[in-house]
Amino acid sequence: MLHLDPTASRVRCTPVIAVMNPRLVLVLALASVPGPLSGQASPGPPQTFLYVTSGVGIGSKPLAVQGGLSAHVPVGEFTLRWAILSDISVFGASDNVSDGALLYGVRRLAAHTWFSLGAGPAVAEANQYRCIEASAIFVCSAYERNRHTSLGLAFHATVGWAPAKTLGISVSLFGDANDAQSFMAATLNLHLGKLR
Repeated sequence: MLHLDPTASRVRCTPVIAVMNPRLVLVLALASVPGPLSGQASPGPPQTFLYVTSGVGIGSKPLAVQGGLSAHVPVGEFTLRWAILSDISVFGASDNVSDGALLYGVRRLAAHTWFSLGAGPAVAEANQYRCIEASAIFVCSAYERNRHTSLGLAFHATVGWAPAKTLGISVSLFGDANDAQSFMAATLNLHLGKLR
């Protein structure tokens, strides 16, 4: 506070707080502490989402099936995925390729939709069958199987919609680059678990 003395050549300044009521100072101090705005909830702890996936579609082979378990945590999303692509043979064994993969990626969640990308190491297996003994026309009674296994790099991209917190559907594009037999596929998926 500024005090003017007409007989003095100096101007005397007294701190405002020194002349204020101590209770008023305490109220002002408490009011200035940072906190959530009125009508705003304070942010809670980071959430974890856990859900299972199963899907069917088409890809490098006529039939593609995949399943997985995903955990979305604050540092990203981890997915344990299994997939198989197979030819369709009515009268005998079908050539197929499959993989098991551990994927890491990101998941972006909106109100009822999400988008996720992931990649990671995989073990892939390709099976090719050759008929060595036929018992009738178009019917094979004995096969020779050629099996190839290799490490690979698996990936996926998914766009999903969750009408409920525990139920969702999505479309996925996924694949595996490996030495046994690389593949790609697209599937329509069903998700159950905590999605949002």
